[in-house]
Amino acid sequence: MGSGDRQRARIMIAVKTYPELSARYHETSCVAGIRLDQGTPQHVRLFPVPFRLLNEESQFAKYSIVEVDVQRHHGDRRPESLRPNLQTLKVIERLGTADGWRERFSHVQPLMAPSLCSIKRDQELRGTSLGVFRPAEFTGFRFAPAERWPASKAALQISWIYSHRTSANWSGCRLSSGTASVARIRSAVVTTWV
Repeated sequence: MGSGDRQRARIMIAVKTYPELSARYHETSCVAGIRLDQGTPQHVRLFPVPFRLLNEESQFAKYSIVEVDVQRHHGDRRPESLRPNLQTLKVIERLGTADGWRERFSHVQPLMAPSLCSIKRDQELRGTSLGVFRPAEFTGFRFAPAERWPASKAALQISWIYSHRTSANWSGCRLSSGTASVARIRSAVVTTWV
């Protein structure tokens, strides 16, 4: 696919990142998935995706199959990166967990690398940045709360909230003029759109 060529892609969504504030995109997430329409499954990254701002019928869950028009992301050299045309996004189905996640795993399994070292070698050789492997041992899980947004990013969100407040259901949520804390802003956004 050339840099200006658009294609219709069928993708199983595997990862959605925590929303990030952006002067250019307001709020966006990076979405990773597995492209299913090219014969052999391929890792893909979709960016930008302002997930919480999508129409309700376009909001997808992990392990959903979506169809969307995509083109190479000219600002990103990673071979998996695609820019989606979100006006064309259609959620087709959500894959279930029956039979030990058999249906989901059938798309992931062909992409499994033998080790993290193998993924890193591929990164050095081809510039890839996505991969999947099965660890030999699971030793634990660490959960940490998200860091607060810095004041500069919070100001972006306040500005965007004020400019779009009439179209959202604020359900009594008030932001004090210019002095709302970052935590309060995050709470308002999460309460409003999630």
